[in-house]
Amino acid sequence: MPDFLTLHTEEAAHSFPCPPQAVLVLGSSEACDLAFDGDDIAPRHMEIRRLEDSRFQLRSLSTAHRLNVNGVTASEMEVETPFRLRLGGDLLDFALVAEQPKPSPASSGNRRRDYMLGSARVRQRPSTPVPEPEPAPSPMATPLVVPPPFPSPPPPPVNHVQVLRPVNDPWKEAPITTPESGDGWWVAAVIGGLLAPAAIYFGYQFLLPQPTAAIPETPKPQVIETPAPKPLAKPTPPPAPAAPTDTDREEALAAAKAYMDSWSENDASGVLRFVSPAPANYFEMPNPASEAVLRLEEAFRDHWPQRTLRAEGTPTASRAGESRFEITQRYLFDLHGLNKRHATGSGTLFVTLERVAPKTWLVTRAADKIELKTTEPSRDAFSPAVSLRDLKPVLSEDELKLKAKDDLAMLVKAGNAKATLTAILENAAKHPNETYWRFATDQTCDALSRALFAHGEWPDPTCLVEVQKLSDLGVPTAMLLHGHLLRGGYLLLRNTAEGEVLYRKAYETTKSREARFYYAESLFIGGEHQRASAIALATMVSSKHPLEAYLAAHLLWKKAELDPTLWQQVYETAARAATQHPPAKNLAGLVLLKHGQTTKERQAGFTLIQKAAEEGVTEAMKNLSACYEYGDGCTRNPAEAATWKTNSETTPPPPKKHFSEFEPL
Repeated sequence: MPDFLTLHTEEAAHSFPCPPQAVLVLGSSEACDLAFDGDDIAPRHMEIRRLEDSRFQLRSLSTAHRLNVNGVTASEMEVETPFRLRLGGDLLDFALVAEQPKPSPASSGNRRRDYMLGSARVRQRPSTPVPEPEPAPSPMATPLVVPPPFPSPPPPPVNHVQVLRPVNDPWKEAPITTPESGDGWWVAAVIGGLLAPAAIYFGYQFLLPQPTAAIPETPKPQVIETPAPKPLAKPTPPPAPAAPTDTDREEALAAAKAYMDSWSENDASGVLRFVSPAPANYFEMPNPASEAVLRLEEAFRDHWPQRTLRAEGTPTASRAGESRFEITQRYLFDLHGLNKRHATGSGTLFVTLERVAPKTWLVTRAADKIELKTTEPSRDAFSPAVSLRDLKPVLSEDELKLKAKDDLAMLVKAGNAKATLTAILENAAKHPNETYWRFATDQTCDALSRALFAHGEWPDPTCLVEVQKLSDLGVPTAMLLHGHLLRGGYLLLRNTAEGEVLYRKAYETTKSREARFYYAESLFIGGEHQRASAIALATMVSSKHPLEAYLAAHLLWKKAELDPTLWQQVYETAARAATQHPPAKNLAGLVLLKHGQTTKERQAGFTLIQKAAEEGVTEAMKNLSACYEYGDGCTRNPAEAATWKTNSETTPPPPKKHFSEFEPL
């Protein structure tokens, strides 16, 4: 007989013959093997194919829909029965049984939806017909003595007895008459006819001669030595009848073993295949949701990425109800964790399973108790624990710092500025004299500064409080970012003076090139050229960083106004930065245009200004308009002058670039 695939809905259970390689198509079309109602179900939604034994292949037939089986979403997958399918917002349980279950009555409660369009049907597919068992022959009573075949009876006598009927009424029996004294022969004939078969049988048995066996000739007596008697072997008792198999117990034990085997899987979601969606208690968690169970299993695997668990001995199972078993199983474990943590020992698992469908048992309660055997490097390196899932590595201060550093690196890579800055503040509060968390601060603040310069805002403005706290702690990159916010007026009132103070504190704290540049630039913009030159000119005039060279060219410009011999140095410094910084092209072009000695130099200056204007530098657009208006370095062209003047007024200034965005020249 073929196996049957059962579908359990809220109303009833439906079963379908399912031999190997059988295919069932699910969808909203009535042409499907299983037809369902629902706007979110495609006409041909999915296909279920039986591969072998209890293994099935599930494949989506609609590109707009994916499968969700046992909490896992995919377009195609292989599963073993039993499995749970989410279809159109509802859960359907499938199981494989050896015989067709009796249909269960429909539920009398309110139905959430009408699952089946009609009675469940499966289209006949060409296959080898399964022969029906022949009906067993009805038992017949066997006689204790089987008589030999009778000889042919003698012919009846001529005057045999007959019952005469009147001629005028052939169907009416003749009346029974009492024989007269002269009719005794008639009675004797009747009795003889009744006793004739018995007489023939006994005569055949006792009167006819029976064949006799030949009597052999008696041999002469011979003297034979009698061998010694051998001891008789004791008779072997017949084997005891086999005890009846408890199918429920075997299925529950198999489910408990599969559940324990899932502890060794790297994917924690595999455990959910064996745990009830609403367990009563799961390792000291009362009535946990599936998400809580999943988080506990993921944490267990995070603590012990390398683990070996195996059952020990024979489990014990006791029935706690018609469809419930309580099972106890011993197990051994070998765990390897971070920082060379290693623990071995044994434990006892106490698990309760309930049957939710034919051959489907799920865990409703789980608890265990462990005994540690060995711990490396020491017992203090592990948390006190009674349950295996409470056993965790205990890290030293240095190990905690390394772990915190790794966690910060992961947050920085994820790009979550809020979470990263919060974690940085927590580590700074715990270890104020340490610097292992500074790298995360620098990378995060630089990323926020680049976004502020390029777009004038941050992706997440809720980071302001964390930036201010880190700035108050004296973190240089946080102070620079705080200064940018004050000078730009973003999320804070514009305050250039306070921003300059923060630049100075950052420069005095770290002496970094970035802090020196922004501090010197703020002094230059504020008109303090002498102080800016004292801080920056000596190091930046030969710098290969575009922003430093551009600032040094401006500082040299102010000096060249008093000393004309410096104009050549101004041009060379600005030209060095022109390849990466378009405003430097405008500055170098102005030097050639205003202070060039030949017409060729002035024309070269005009060309540099024109290129800078075409690259979006508004100051270059203004200078180019003046060149066309007065014929400076080019032929006068009032129309072009008006065009570039309009462009300078309507074009927004190009976004600035942060110091960390430039590659050294």
